[in-house]
Amino acid sequence: MKRHNLKYLLILLIVSVTMTGSAISFAESPRELVEKGNAAYKAGNYDDALSAYDQAAKERPSDAYIDFNKGAAFFRKGDLDKAKDAWEKSALGSTDIPLEAESLYNLGTLEFSKATQAQAADPKAALEAGNRSVRYYHEAKDLLSKSPKDRSNPLIQDASENIELVRRTMKSIQEAMARQQEMAQNQKQAAEELKELIDKQSDLNDRAQSQPDASQTPEKKSPEAEQPEANKQAQDALQDMAKEQEQLREQTRKTSEKLSGAEPGKPATPPSSGQVPDPAQAAKDHLDQAQARQKEAEDKLKAGQTPEASENQEAALEEMKNALDLLQYKDSQNKDSQGKDSQNKDVQKQQGDPTDQTKQGQAEQQQEAGTQPQDQQNQAGQADLQDQDNQPESGSPIALMPDDAERILGEEKENKKIRRQVGPGWYQDVDKDW
Repeated sequence: MKRHNLKYLLILLIVSVTMTGSAISFAESPRELVEKGNAAYKAGNYDDALSAYDQAAKERPSDAYIDFNKGAAFFRKGDLDKAKDAWEKSALGSTDIPLEAESLYNLGTLEFSKATQAQAADPKAALEAGNRSVRYYHEAKDLLSKSPKDRSNPLIQDASENIELVRRTMKSIQEAMARQQEMAQNQKQAAEELKELIDKQSDLNDRAQSQPDASQTPEKKSPEAEQPEANKQAQDALQDMAKEQEQLREQTRKTSEKLSGAEPGKPATPPSSGQVPDPAQAAKDHLDQAQARQKEAEDKLKAGQTPEASENQEAALEEMKNALDLLQYKDSQNKDSQGKDSQNKDVQKQQGDPTDQTKQGQAEQQQEAGTQPQDQQNQAGQADLQDQDNQPESGSPIALMPDDAERILGEEKENKKIRRQVGPGWYQDVDKDW
């Protein structure tokens, strides 16, 4: 413990010496500002934390630990883009392997968070974020594994577990995409079938309207209807049309099932209160109504009540046309979405990987400015203080994930909290929860 205190005081002394040429007092030193920021971070005051970190960064602009802490605060605020920039900067600017690995690990967590947020609305974007997440976790894991003194770092195991979790999540997204593609194909096929069913229903309507009303009282019957042979033929024709209507209703039912997204014979889940129904689901609702009208028409035809049967047939036909309109609208939506995805990919190919561009740009800026890594800027003798066995119990804050991603990882690890110390030097200890 004494040895730790000695190291801690020595580091404070080095920071104090580097600050003697400025007008800043000890209370306003970067160390105190970072501690102030960490306290604000722990209290959930992320704007105050960022303000303190920014003040500290004015005196230590190339300090990777400050960038790391800023990334944590931005992450907690929900500003993922700025969090990513800060962690990329801390990974690039650090000569401390554990800190660089922590930054890469957090970038993996950030991308996993993006994947969980996008998987419902944009599964393709979710898969891309998942791929980036796995890449970052691998980079963190490999970096520590190649360092003899860091091979026992528990972050290696954490990264391995998260890689498997992300891959399982990506697999579930891919399976969902496959189901969506199958549903889209079913909807397209249903639309083609529905066009034929509409033609059949329209033809059946015309033929039914041309038949006399067999349910008329004797005094109202036409002379033709009073003839036994003509009456029998009319009755047979109505019974045949009733059978056709029954067959048409069964075909409509099968077409409707293709829109449910459920197994045949199982009802679809209705939309929750206030939720806008999907066009395919709305089309299915119209087809279900059409079946009800077809059944009524079928019964009326069997009873020889052609006027009533015609009314039900017309109602069924209208429901079928409404369903077709919705399916065609749904198909146009899918085509528009595919076109936008193709355009976005073309733009991304032209622009390149923004992550690689950011890293390259930061490296070029450092080379042009002659900037050295943080530990080389502070003092020549500070590098040998990086030995973890001789560090004080200190650390930097690390962001937790948004609720969805946090819940997933929490369930995966059975709500187990792992606390670790990160980063050498003069930073206030802050708990890190995974």
